[in-house]
Amino acid sequence: MIRVYIDQDLCTGSMVCESITSQVFVMDDDGLATVLENGVALADGGAPLGAVVQPDLLALVKDASAACPGGCIHVVEG
Repeated sequence: MIRVYIDQDLCTGSMVCESITSQVFVMDDDGLATVLENGVALADGGAPLGAVVQPDLLALVKDASAACPGGCIHVVEG
């Protein structure tokens, strides 16, 4: 199982992640990225457990992680 979370302390609010895949990432009320799980935004960027990444979205999540200017997207296995 692959999970993703945002370290909101590093988030720049650039919205790059949301522009790559809005099915997984959304900006919260503070202008910081967070993750969606079953369509629900997780508090604190989903840290520390994160949201489960659906297999068909994994490539987009990895693209978002690579493109993130703050380096705040963490993709973890387990």
